[in-house]
Amino acid sequence: MRPLRIGLVIAGIIAAIVAFGMVAGGIFLVWAHETQRDAAGYYTTGSHEYSTPGYALTSEKVDLGVHAKRWFPSGLGTVRFTVGAAQDQPLFVGIGPQPAVEAYLAGVDRSVVSEVDLSPFQVTYERVPGNAKPAPPSQQSFWAAEASGSGGTTLTWSIRSGSWMLVVMNADGSRGVDAQLAVGAKIGLLLPIGIGLLVVGVLLGSGAALAIFFGARRPRERPSLPPEGPSLPPPPPRRDIQPGA
Repeated sequence: MRPLRIGLVIAGIIAAIVAFGMVAGGIFLVWAHETQRDAAGYYTTGSHEYSTPGYALTSEKVDLGVHAKRWFPSGLGTVRFTVGAAQDQPLFVGIGPQPAVEAYLAGVDRSVVSEVDLSPFQVTYERVPGNAKPAPPSQQSFWAAEASGSGGTTLTWSIRSGSWMLVVMNADGSRGVDAQLAVGAKIGLLLPIGIGLLVVGVLLGSGAALAIFFGARRPRERPSLPPEGPSLPPPPPRRDIQPGA
């Protein structure tokens, strides 16, 4: 039975570590859902400045794959881009299929945002040189979602499968883009996932505690019997002696 008890203890310790991680993750997701969303229910970054001397700011290709609808059904996954002009210049923001966007910006001087660090904020660009001048972006018909205007412009888009690119340009397609951009996301699955992690983590932790308890418990000792001594021959029979015999 000793190997079985050792196995129970080891399995219980591993399960306890996994359960702790699940409970911690569940607490974090529930906490984020309750405290880190804005009034519209979005988790959002702060507004930061993005700029390029070229004609457009673009994201890298975002490939959501063919299973995005399964993981983010309608209403459960939405992204929001809030764009403000650093100068008094109307801006355009749009999301389009990656092949169409690259065809539209072929030969156009632009900057691709390749990496963003939020704390502290730092953005890394990949410059794509070119000599072509693009037509105004609002004249294009391939955008899956678009918005334009001066001051603050907001674009919301429900997540869909496919390869996509985000584009920020001056509304007239002119050179020199300077924008304040904030990104938000609304994912309705986070709270159910957090609660599920908490429930499963608590159940797994309870099972781990039982495994450790029964594996580490010392077996009940049986009472010891006194040692048997060497066997003695039976005493001789007693003879009664009569008086005067």
